[in-house]
Amino acid sequence: MKLLKLISLFFLLLVASAQAVEEKEPQNWQVMVGGERRTLELVTGDQSSDDRIFVEFLPNTPYFASFDVAYKEWRVAASFKVPGTAPEGATYGKTTASDYIASYYGQFIGADVFYQHYSGFYLKYPNGRIDSSLSDVRSDMQATYVGGNIYLALPANFGLQAAMGQARLENGFRIGFLLGATANNFAVSASQSIMLRTFELKYPEYAGYRYGNHWNFALSPGLGLTYADTGIFYATLLLMLGGGMSLVEFETASGRQARWTDNTRANMKLTLGVQGEYKFMGVSTMVDYTLTGALQQNVFIIGAQLYKFELFAGSRF
Repeated sequence: MKLLKLISLFFLLLVASAQAVEEKEPQNWQVMVGGERRTLELVTGDQSSDDRIFVEFLPNTPYFASFDVAYKEWRVAASFKVPGTAPEGATYGKTTASDYIASYYGQFIGADVFYQHYSGFYLKYPNGRIDSSLSDVRSDMQATYVGGNIYLALPANFGLQAAMGQARLENGFRIGFLLGATANNFAVSASQSIMLRTFELKYPEYAGYRYGNHWNFALSPGLGLTYADTGIFYATLLLMLGGGMSLVEFETASGRQARWTDNTRANMKLTLGVQGEYKFMGVSTMVDYTLTGALQQNVFIIGAQLYKFELFAGSRF
């Protein structure tokens, strides 16, 4: 309750201290800092029966600090794990992590490129543990997620820069239709198998799975909503869902293999904030999900899921 009161007071002070918004040219520069709670989650699973068995590999990264600088349509951002905020030891282990993104968001077209790297994971069993062949902490595991996206938006009164970058927000409610194209690479590696022994006995072709390289290509139509209230309150929502094809390369005890399969991709981002003439702050949450092999009912699937919740504050000038 005290935290809620402090956040409410912060919002009120920001709005009260902001000068009246006048009709003027938008500020070209925007600087933003924030605190994030995020995770890049890896999922492996056996889809051969109704009681699907999944194993989640989670990084021990509860809190990040983020920094974001934009000039007009161009933006760069970086996030780093905050030292000393994660309970390490035998249960969760230790994770090192970093995240970078560069983007261009114009009125109708936008693009971004990103790089994420995580080293060190711990295991979780959502549907119950079926064997103890894997260690609960995998300090040998590494995951890298790198790629790019291109976005197109219609109609003319809907702005990608407002929806994606919280800049040049216009009063009123606006809705836009989006089309996104993505090309990314997700790679996971370990010195020992990441397959449960139960999986390996049932499907020996996957025994010793310790390396996977996924080249994903997808198209994602979607919907964007923005709302700004006389320059004080604003909200943005993005929903995109689609899919495509993936070239999957993986290494097992019997050697390296490669195959094409399907992928499913989903992205959601919700932002709520308040702004004055120069200052702004708010909260945002995002889910980015890519799963390969699900539609073909492949026995062994692997997916990357990025979850993020952020408190942020910034200034335009």
